[in-house]
Amino acid sequence: KDPIEAALNQTPDEGRRRMRPLRRQVLAHDVDLWARSFLVALADTKTDNG
Repeated sequence: KDPIEAALNQTPDEGRRRMRPLRRQVLAHDVDLWARSFLVALADTKTDNG
């Protein structure tokens, strides 16, 4: 079944149930975490290569 069609046809309760873990993931892995992780990895690369 087409995923877009399935999403459009789901009940509001199912939509909320499915969205909850996605929201948790975004809140835990936001742009600030990405930026910090990126900068740490960049700094590690610099020290590894002298």
